[in-house]
Amino acid sequence: MNIEEIKNKNFSITKKGYNKEEVQNFLADLTKELEKKQKAISNLEEKLEGVQSKLNGYYKIDKKLRNALLLLSEPAKDAILKAKEQVNFMIKEAESKSDEIILSAENEAKSTRDTLLFLKEQQEILIARLKIIIESQEGLLNDLAEGNEDSNLSKSVIEKAYLNEKAEIKIEKILEKLI
Repeated sequence: MNIEEIKNKNFSITKKGYNKEEVQNFLADLTKELEKKQKAISNLEEKLEGVQSKLNGYYKIDKKLRNALLLLSEPAKDAILKAKEQVNFMIKEAESKSDEIILSAENEAKSTRDTLLFLKEQQEILIARLKIIIESQEGLLNDLAEGNEDSNLSKSVIEKAYLNEKAEIKIEKILEKLI
């Protein structure tokens, strides 16, 4: 039943019935109250439609945001993975280069040690030769000063050089200080 039906409702009159005026007043009050309720319901329905419309808009925005986040998160994940791969590659490359540098330095150090040992050997040989030359020259000068003959002279120089080989000369100390 609606408000119009209530307004237009007519009751049959009987002898023992209700007071017609009271019933009509009551029905008028009831009609007014129903009209208020109907207007409130209409207003609430309109508000509900507005809220529902806004809610649908928010759902659409939420869906778009979720999609955007998904789209953004995938490249971000890819970028992070690529960055990690690049970092790992750079670390491996740095380790490889450091290993090469260390190996090169070790080889250079070994070469330098070998060269130093060779030079020390050459130094010892040179010092021994210089000793022999100096001693032979000293022997020759002594023999000449003593007046020895040439055949004895060469023999005595070789013998003296051999015997004096173990004698220390200040040349060794001078060379050590220079080196």
